[in-house]
Amino acid sequence: TYTDGKGCENSDTRQVTVTNQITAEAGPDNTAICLNETLTLAGFSPANGTWTVKSGTGGSITNNVFSATQPGTFVLEYAINAGPCSDADTRTVVV
Repeated sequence: TYTDGKGCENSDTRQVTVTNQITAEAGPDNTAICLNETLTLAGFSPANGTWTVKSGTGGSITNNVFSATQPGTFVLEYAINAGPCSDADTRTVVV
């Protein structure tokens, strides 16, 4: 309800839908692999998220498998979107 400066009142209603919080989990942190090896990304949840290489040069992810063409530290991000809610988590891989 709202009352303006002249004393007039008015009201309005609005329906709000509250959805459950979604939490992304990228799996175990601080994984090490050797150059020319691959890492199958497992332990992530919920399903149907998207993997990206957030930092590190020469890394790529295809079908939940990470590989790197040069040594370094890579930060991988797992992001999930579910309707209006989204979340992301990262994990570090050292090559």
